[in-house]
Amino acid sequence: MADIVSVRELLLRDLCIPKYQRPYKWSVQNVDNLLCDIQDAVKESEKFVGFKYRIGTVILNRNDIVDGQQRLITLTLLNLYLDNEFSNALTKIKFENKVTQNNIHENYLYIKEWFAGKNENEKKIFFKAMDSLLEMVVIDVERLSEAFQVFDSQNYRGKSLDPHDLLKAFHLREMKHSLENDSDVLMKMKSVVAKWEDISPKDIKNLFNKFLFPIYNWCRQRKTTNFTSKSIDVFKGVGEESSYLYAKYVRSAMPHFQLTEQFVSGERFFEWVKYYLDMLACIKENILNTENFPIIAELLNEKNETQGIDKKSTGFKYACNLFYCAILCYYDKFGNYNEFAIRKIFAWAFMLRVDMDHLGYDSVNKYAIGGEENYRYSNHLALFPEIVNARLDRDFLKTKINVIRSNDSAENENWNKLYQCIKKICAK
Repeated sequence: MADIVSVRELLLRDLCIPKYQRPYKWSVQNVDNLLCDIQDAVKESEKFVGFKYRIGTVILNRNDIVDGQQRLITLTLLNLYLDNEFSNALTKIKFENKVTQNNIHENYLYIKEWFAGKNENEKKIFFKAMDSLLEMVVIDVERLSEAFQVFDSQNYRGKSLDPHDLLKAFHLREMKHSLENDSDVLMKMKSVVAKWEDISPKDIKNLFNKFLFPIYNWCRQRKTTNFTSKSIDVFKGVGEESSYLYAKYVRSAMPHFQLTEQFVSGERFFEWVKYYLDMLACIKENILNTENFPIIAELLNEKNETQGIDKKSTGFKYACNLFYCAILCYYDKFGNYNEFAIRKIFAWAFMLRVDMDHLGYDSVNKYAIGGEENYRYSNHLALFPEIVNARLDRDFLKTKINVIRSNDSAENENWNKLYQCIKKICAK
């Protein structure tokens, strides 16, 4: 059921922010946009009698805010500033998330600054607008599953959701298929979201942008792109109730995961993300802190300088990421740190850095998918499919990696020190 109510009426409801909600992430730019919108609406109302301005949409489930919390918290901050006696249910919430606390503090200060040059009458007009001018569409649904269905179909102005946040919303909704009632769904949602919120948003974003999505594409010999909302279908998994034959195989494989295979949607998605975050951290720990790969560890350690090698350059960082992507793919398949395999993968990834005077991401893309068009590089093979198609780890060890510089790069002295390091590593 949808209603149109004034902002003041909505803010004075007994609203609650469920535990599964993401932190309050609106920036001062979002706040500025909102304030400017209200200012423009006030000017329009002076021209037209009865003018109303619709400021957004909120989805509620028994007063729980399913969507719209960013805007509602900001409007609450605005009302608090305009009237220091203002109080509602949201002002009584003790926010524990550090991101939320910081953004509330910063945005309130910005609201004060925004009004610093305005007189008391202008502030009163803004406050009155909450009752007489500004409206919101309120979609009130009885069942939590319906709320998430509506959430997925809406487009809102404000801070757009990151792709992994959209995946989070999708998989929370999918959880309803495997649980009997709304109470079970809510309990499980609180549990998985609490664990999700314990992970740094930056770490989740990097996992998808730098590893999961590129590996997914490179294993299929496709160039990768930025991971955006248009690409999230790749990680929506297989529905618990899917009747496809391959879905039976996927369900039988749970709780085991493979980068190149699907997983069961819903709760398993959150396990899958945590699984690969932990695997990536474990891989970096093992390679950087064991005695088996001293030269590799020195080169990959960002804190140490290596004479004659510009480790801060963008191209060197691209090669590092390419190496870790390939190692993640290898370890995910075979579960070991075979020294010969690690050295081969390192040589393959960093020979690209040696070959190119200026290394951009387009070159990384071409190199990763292989092919004869890579005539400028020392290596033409598609390493990711080599890993995926190997039945045994020793099958992969037969892969030939060239450590002889291509004709185009042989005279380039810029990365000669790195080239000497690669030859030492491969001579072990």
